[in-house]
Amino acid sequence: MFELTHQPVVVTLGARGCYYNDGQTSAIMPVDPVHVVNTIGAGDTHCGGLLAALNQGAPFTEAVQHANQLAAMVVAQEKGSLLDVTKP
Repeated sequence: MFELTHQPVVVTLGARGCYYNDGQTSAIMPVDPVHVVNTIGAGDTHCGGLLAALNQGAPFTEAVQHANQLAAMVVAQEKGSLLDVTKP
């Protein structure tokens, strides 16, 4: 896909994390295991987290890791939004 678009590619892989290719590096970025409750919103959160981190100047691999962490938080709760998460 990168060869066709010349743009970074990210493919989510569920519990395995995600695969990414930025033209220089391609790898699977693992995610810490979580107890999955609901997958609704995980992909949207991953995409949004990736874009937000990149917009703030994070290196691509750091942005991918950030996106994985946010998506993991979403699947570990009943609702598909982090807006409803209360901090202790």
